[in-house]
Amino acid sequence: MIAFLICLAMLLPFRAAARSDAAVPALQASVSDRTGPPDAPNLRPDPQAPRRKVLIIGIDGMRPDALLSVETPNLKGLIRAGAFASSATADSITRSGPGWASVLTGVWHDKHHVYDNVIGTFHGDAYPAFFKRLKESRPDLFTACIVNWAPIRDRLMSGIDLALAPGNDDSVASRASSLLLRGDPDVLFLHFDAPDHAGHKYGFSRFSPPYRHAVASVDRQVGKVMEALQARPGLYREDWLILVTTDHGGSFRHHGRDIRAHRRVFLIVSGNDSMRGTRLSGVSLVDVAPTAMAFLGVPVDPGWGWEGKAVGLKDLPPETMQAEGRRQAGDAQQDGNGPQAGDVIIPAAALPVKTPVGG
Repeated sequence: MIAFLICLAMLLPFRAAARSDAAVPALQASVSDRTGPPDAPNLRPDPQAPRRKVLIIGIDGMRPDALLSVETPNLKGLIRAGAFASSATADSITRSGPGWASVLTGVWHDKHHVYDNVIGTFHGDAYPAFFKRLKESRPDLFTACIVNWAPIRDRLMSGIDLALAPGNDDSVASRASSLLLRGDPDVLFLHFDAPDHAGHKYGFSRFSPPYRHAVASVDRQVGKVMEALQARPGLYREDWLILVTTDHGGSFRHHGRDIRAHRRVFLIVSGNDSMRGTRLSGVSLVDVAPTAMAFLGVPVDPGWGWEGKAVGLKDLPPETMQAEGRRQAGDAQQDGNGPQAGDVIIPAAALPVKTPVGG
């Protein structure tokens, strides 16, 4: 009997070890199935993670000082919920064509070749709007633009699923709200025009009542769009980044010069993944596209020749960031918050609504 017990005691450790050794490969296989090998990152979105989406709001001709001095509760709410650059830099050709081209392509006018509002020389094959680059990497994403100024749709956009130009700011807000409530856009670009129109008629000035009214009007339109976004049925499964910017400033009743009053613009980077409460510096219009791409997890190919960088986002992966963006001549003069030219009320003198050839 004693001999039997001794033999049993000697066998038990070997049986326990056999069970342990058999369990290890099974556990390792389970971990490998979940995460993949460490040198092969999973580029597919996590089905359990919120789906990332981007809303870009472009407001034509809105000076940063007017944004801050006028009652704009919706835009200021986005500023409070994000990072903000009050002295970002526009293209040195401060017209709408070059400005919006720089926003959408991530390069300056000497690359995208948009020098005026005709946009007839756009180098779109080499430097297309970022929507095309995005669709090349993520064809599953639904992209859309709804703009007041039709040349943005007709001459700058490519590789986009839905492009509308309803002709006025009210319709832009209404169409955008409808799309957000009834559709499922992943990247949506909007363009409003009221401040630029008022600036050409009454002066680009925070002291001009018509210009201030136009700024407040656009803020209300932004509020309608945000209300629709927040009412989306599946919002709890989504993570939205809101980018808001303008194409140029202005002084008196014009813009187009390479001066601070015309080149000083703003950028709002708002959302759960933004650097909330941060004042950004060294920001420019060519940073908008890289920021959207970084948030969506799409690396920027150096071969694209982009000149901006991702800004205002927390926990940026190194591969999504650009090196310090190339600055144009005269950019150093654009920084700061001192008084700007053009802060006078201009008597009302009707000017034509912006045309493809206009200001």
